[in-house]
Formats: sequence, structure tokens, C-alpha cells
Amino acid sequence: MRTLFGSAHVAGSPLPKRVGWALPALLLGLGGCAFQRYRPEPLAAADDRAVRDERRAAANEFDDASADTDGFRALVALLRTRNPDVQAALARYRTLAARADIDTPWPNPTLSFGPRIGFDTTDSSNVVVPFVGLMLTLPLSGRLARQDDVHRAAAAAALVDALAAFRERGLELRTAFCRAVAGSLRVELGIELMSAADAVEDAVERAVAAGTLGSVEVTQYRLETAREAVRLVGARRSAAEARADLAALVALPPDAFDEALRTELPPVPAELPPFDELLELVFAENPRLARLRAEHELSERRLHLEIARQFPDLTFGPNFGGEPGEELKILGLPLGFQVPLFARNQQEVAAARASRDERRVAYVSEAERVLTQLERALTTTRLAVDERRILAEEVAPAADAHLAATQHAVEAGFADALQLLDAERSWRAVQVELLEARLQEVLAWTRLERAVGYPLFTLADGHADVHADATSAPESELGTAASPTTDDQ
Repeated sequence: MRTLFGSAHVAGSPLPKRVGWALPALLLGLGGCAFQRYRPEPLAAADDRAVRDERRAAANEFDDASADTDGFRALVALLRTRNPDVQAALARYRTLAARADIDTPWPNPTLSFGPRIGFDTTDSSNVVVPFVGLMLTLPLSGRLARQDDVHRAAAAAALVDALAAFRERGLELRTAFCRAVAGSLRVELGIELMSAADAVEDAVERAVAAGTLGSVEVTQYRLETAREAVRLVGARRSAAEARADLAALVALPPDAFDEALRTELPPVPAELPPFDELLELVFAENPRLARLRAEHELSERRLHLEIARQFPDLTFGPNFGGEPGEELKILGLPLGFQVPLFARNQQEVAAARASRDERRVAYVSEAERVLTQLERALTTTRLAVDERRILAEEVAPAADAHLAATQHAVEAGFADALQLLDAERSWRAVQVELLEARLQEVLAWTRLERAVGYPLFTLADGHADVHADATSAPESELGTAASPTTDDQ
């Protein structure tokens, strides 16, 4: 028996001879399918080795870059390409951008075909005739365009999140860099103070030999020297922790920053910006508020989509076939749509509307928190500036003058070694307090920057401006327009 497309018999009745056109219909349906092959890419041990090798190679490149340019600028370049949070945000953006680049397709048509079988109960015979139908769905509500809007808004929100992550990590990098520089300066100061203590030790030994200094004073001096050694160890520990925090931001070993940290703490502006100016920067540049604005826009697009889905789609399509036992051929063109009497997407519309309201509340709440942080940071920065100024302009000169006067008095025989020891101890304490006050002033400015979400002073060796480097991302990294660069402050 010849099969489906020839003249086989079914229960003794011949199939129609011209049913071969069903084959092109089947091929048409299959030909419209464009399948992509799955290719697995599993993680392997080689990937782990590559991570370690890349980490060491990046550290070597950073050593070379920091030798040619200022250390902070080289760190910003690493932040763009190696920070884990930035890379994760970029990967998420690329995922959503890949979907947004493709328009939402129309619903697939439905191709139906097969036999129609007629039965004659009088002589137990049947007749088989083929039929074919094609059903199309025509969206009437514009929901495909609304779906595209949602995809584009989601990609735009992911882009904002990537830029915000880069801005936030850039501001954190400024704080971590200042802490690491201050840690190195603390260690250097500790070494200098230990050298100064050794110089006083000679005077103590001479006083002991001359009999002008007793055992109590000697043990007191040795106690102070031991405590100074402990403080130096503590300074080294704090410096190591600061380097580890800096290393975590750029995914490098902590020992890769020796050259980059050979600098001084950056100078801060002489005056604080006016509050109104900072307020404008907050609403224009704050990353957290930027994220919430993008999320609110996405909620708007989702609500529009859910409203569009309330309206039914039109379905239509031709079908062709015959009647069993008849020579008559029938061509049909049915039209149809769902009647939205009961299900009108009410739940999804209500949820999307509430989600939009939730985003609005979240934005207002976050704005309140940001303004509170701004006011607090502004107050603490002002106090830190006053503390550093008093120490630098009044306390430190007085300590220098007191130490010099005591040294002259000892040389002239009007003071003893114990008085010199007290003056030396007081001078060392003031030097430590001055460095700490200088660091706290810089850190207060960086906290003010993070409250605003925008750099407020230059930070690099030679004090070159790197605001644009620290707060924007290149098109090559994001595949789209970068955030606006910043001007010199």
C-alpha cells in the first residue's frame, strides 16, 4: 500500500489522489522555525587558575601604570574593569540590553492540517479528505509596543544601576585611598617618633650617669618607649587593613600599592559649598535617587503594558478542505476574539498601579534619608575642619615652641631630663593628633561626597582632577552613552 501522499486504502475506501499539497504545508510550518543550538560552557579548574593569573598580571600592570602616572588615576582605571560590583552590574545590563535590542515578535500563527473522515452507517464505508488551516493573532491594543517599552525601560534601569554602582564604588575608592595613604603616613610618623625617642634615650642615659635622674624616671621613660613601639605596630596593622579595603575595590593583592601610596593626603577646599548648591547636586547626581527614578519609570511602563493587556486580540485565518463523500471544496475565513466579561487583567493592573505608587513612596523616603545624611555630613565636616585648624594653627606651634624651650633649658642647666621627657612625649602626642585630625577632615569630606553622590574636591598625585574618570563609564564598557562627565570643582 502506498502511504499518505498516494492512493492507499482505509477500510476499503481510496484516499483522494491530490493530497500531496499537505507536504508543502508541513514544510512551511517547520521552515518558519529558526532553532539555535545549545552549547554548554561549564566552569572548570582552568578558570580558577586563570583568575589567579589575571590577578597577578593586573597587579604587575598596576605597578607599571602607577610608576608612569599618579596612583589614584591608575586605581580608577582598575575600578572600571575589575571591581566585582561594577562588573556584575554591567553583566546584568548587557543581559537586559540583549533582550531590549530585539522587538517583541508577533504571536506565532497556528498551522493545522489533517484528515476529515466520513462514515456511512448503511454500508460501513468511509471517505477521507484532507483539510488545512492557518490561524493568525492580531494584537489590537498595542501591547507589543508596550512590551518593547518595558524591555527598554528595564535595560535603561540596569544601565543607571551600572553607572550608579560605578559612581558609588568610585566614591568609596576615594575614601579607601585616603585611608590607605593615611595608614602609610601613620607608619612613617611612628618610625620618626621612635627615632626621636631614641634621641631622648641618649639624654636619659647621660642624666643617669650624672646622677640627676633616678630609677623611677628611667622606668617611666622605658615604659613610654615601649608604648610607642606598640603604637607603631598598631599603625602597621591599621595600614594593612586600609590596604586590604582598597585592594577589595579593585580586586588586587594588598601588596600591590607600595608605589601608589607614596603621596600626601590631598588638600581639601578652604570653604564648604553652600547648602543650596549641595542640594542641587543631590537631586541631580545622587546614585540612589537615580536608581529609584529609573525604577519608577519602569513601573510606569509596566502599568501601561498591563492596561494594554485588558483588550482582547483578534484571531483570524483561512482554512481549506472538503466534505467527505462530496466533490465540494470549502474555503473558510473565521474571525474571533475573547469577550472580556470576567477576566480583564484586573489583578495585574491593580498590582502594577500599586507598584508604581510604591516606587514613588520609596523615592520620597530615600530623598528624606539622603537629605538627613547630607545635613549630618555637612555638620560633621564643618567640625572636623575646625578641629584640624585649631590643632594646626594653635596646638602644634605651641608644642614645637615648648619642646624647643625645654631643650634650651636642659642645655643651660635650668631643666632636667624628666622635663625634657615630658615635653618630648607631649610633642609626639600632638604630632599624632594632628595627623589624625588631618585624616578625619579628609574623611569627613569624602563622607559629604558620598551623601551628595558626587566628588567635591580633586584627589590624585599632583592634585590633578580625575572627577570624570571616577564618576563616568566609557561607551566601550556599557555599549551605550556614558553618564555625563563632571567638571572641576
